[in-house]
Amino acid sequence: MIIGEIIVSNNVEKIYFLQKDLIDRLSKKNSKFYYINCYNLINKKKVINNKFCKNKKIIFYNPKSFKELNNFLIKNQFFLINNISAKLYHLRIHLLLNKKNIFQVSIDNLGILSSYYIDNWKSVNLNKKIYFLYLKKFSFLVHKLLIIFGFIKTIDILYLARKDVFKKYSLSSFRKLPLNKRYKKIIPTRSRQINLNKKNPSEDFITYIDMNCNHGDIQMRNINNNNKQKKIFLDNLRDYFFHLEQKMKKKVVLCLHPSSNKLEYQKIFKEFKIVKYKTEAYLLRSYVVLFHESSIINLAILMNKKIIHLLTKNLGTYFYERSKIFSKNFNFVTHDLEKTKPSINKLFINQLNLNVRNYQKSLNKLYFINKKVNHVYDLITYEINLLKKNKINF
Repeated sequence: MIIGEIIVSNNVEKIYFLQKDLIDRLSKKNSKFYYINCYNLINKKKVINNKFCKNKKIIFYNPKSFKELNNFLIKNQFFLINNISAKLYHLRIHLLLNKKNIFQVSIDNLGILSSYYIDNWKSVNLNKKIYFLYLKKFSFLVHKLLIIFGFIKTIDILYLARKDVFKKYSLSSFRKLPLNKRYKKIIPTRSRQINLNKKNPSEDFITYIDMNCNHGDIQMRNINNNNKQKKIFLDNLRDYFFHLEQKMKKKVVLCLHPSSNKLEYQKIFKEFKIVKYKTEAYLLRSYVVLFHESSIINLAILMNKKIIHLLTKNLGTYFYERSKIFSKNFNFVTHDLEKTKPSINKLFINQLNLNVRNYQKSLNKLYFINKKVNHVYDLITYEINLLKKNKINF
């Protein structure tokens, strides 16, 4: 049986590092782990870099055609992680996966907080509103109908970390109807796993979690996006870093978003250390963590780190409103980069320490973090062992 994940991406490195611990453990347990990348099947042909991966047990398979992919899927039995979206340009892949020999699971354990209204309505013009309705709502409706009529196979299990989404699925009247569903079973899982045994936590750095100010989502949704405002944001951020270093007597480290261009950041923030794909390691060594909007802040909370939430209007309405979602769910100390630099004194540090005690309560309201709930690795391993033991045709 082939264990792997089916993906559509020209940045496999990003996908791998988002779930590195899980994928490395699965590859070790099962001798191999496959990334089946369908990017070149629906996009202009591109050479995809897979040399980043030092784990020799991970196999990268890039089918050259849908026929080749279909033949590969027919000849083997599979346990596949499938997080491919329901967008219409992914439709043919989902249709090919409608085979009895493929057991599929989806994983939603990154703890992403989002809002359709903010992401695809509030901050965009009329043309974009219509585009997103087609891209997301219409595509999802077509996908749902194809599942109901049996053209797309139901995902066997969804592993879900958010309590509110789990409750929504549980109370859904549609799930009670005798129809094919998108997911056969929905099983709670803990938020993304961290390994605190690698290093003892320390307080050496001021760690900034980057969100990529050039990210496609920001560029696409900002109505009045311009380089002048972006420059103001970057200048404000740079000055803020200097201010914190001076007051806290700690060095700032920028942990880049997987899609950020490291060379560009090094030109702008020459005086600061910049790293990529090392966020977890630097969170462990953080004195304080700075962020705008990122689900990885959940790891900082689990590590009991002091946190400052940064706001800016210079990257547009979309980014500003996205950032505020976190303020609504957590009682973070917030600094507005457009305002006067804050006082960093003993009272302020005490407030940060006091807030740390409350973060876990807020996190527990949103996510399954109780030790009684299993991590996704244990849940997946259980299913793989069960399938191997029973030797059943899926």
